[in-house]
Amino acid sequence: MRKNLFIVRSPLQFLNAIEAREKFACNNTVLVLMFNTNIKNTEQMRSLLKVDEWNEIIEYDQQKIPRLKRFIAQATLVKTLKKQPYHYVFSGDFGTINQIIISNVKAEEIYLVDDGMATIAIYNKIRNQHYFREQSLSSKMKFYRYKLAGLTYLIKQAINFYTIYEIKSTDLIQVKYHEFNHLKSHQLQQCQHTELTYLIGQNMIQSGLMDADTYILYIKKIIANYSGDIIYIPHRTEVGIRELKKLESDRFTIKKSTGAIEIVLLNDGIYPAHIVSFFSSALFNLDKIFSKSNIDAVRIAPKDLKKLRKEVDDSYRFFENTGVRVASL
Repeated sequence: MRKNLFIVRSPLQFLNAIEAREKFACNNTVLVLMFNTNIKNTEQMRSLLKVDEWNEIIEYDQQKIPRLKRFIAQATLVKTLKKQPYHYVFSGDFGTINQIIISNVKAEEIYLVDDGMATIAIYNKIRNQHYFREQSLSSKMKFYRYKLAGLTYLIKQAINFYTIYEIKSTDLIQVKYHEFNHLKSHQLQQCQHTELTYLIGQNMIQSGLMDADTYILYIKKIIANYSGDIIYIPHRTEVGIRELKKLESDRFTIKKSTGAIEIVLLNDGIYPAHIVSFFSSALFNLDKIFSKSNIDAVRIAPKDLKKLRKEVDDSYRFFENTGVRVASL
């Protein structure tokens, strides 16, 4: 019996991989966990890991590998994976190492699972067959060095999608949809409806999108405009802000992020009245899971963003065609 390969590097990718495993009824599974240097990312991925649900688990931990030895470690990983054929390959990413794995393994079908709205950008590149055309010289060199290691970098078969997004199948791409049915069927029924508002933080300060004072101002506006108790869940890469802690009160509580927000709410048995963020792709996922919650994307004025204004505006335009409400405060 052929094995089924799953490659994930974030909690959201892992969550979607689990949905794919159940939907495609995959047995004889190989799970590749690709950890980066973000400790919270690793912790949250491990929180989703149930060892008895996977036949084989391979860990690639970037933090434990010296920088000069990472290429050798990656090439060794690819050569290990290519020793056997697979029925399905599911990848949560389309970065360099994932493309090299996809290029070298033999599989009957290959699917990408969702990685937030990055999935749509990846779909557009694949649909237009821009696998390598838009790569910079330095990026191309990353691919070429695998050839020196006896590996190919040319993708020769169709890349399909298993997604919650409304992208379309083409002559070359097969798209299959889901709405987190496995996740909902196991835990949603046990959630208690509440009047709570869950506010999902974003790492806009650390990423240079917004300065701290402006971010705090937006949080204050949300507190003023939403009634009842508000639970703030920081993004896993968000560094604690002293000013944010100062806002804590009987109504506003900061709760440490312990995993993908979709899982946190289900594990806590919470069905919130409101779920609020800015342009987090988690809002779209949460709309599919918590369909009775009011889900808002608070609009950020372009003048308050230091960069990526078009990309952020594109996110709000995307939400306008979904169950997520774009709110101006």
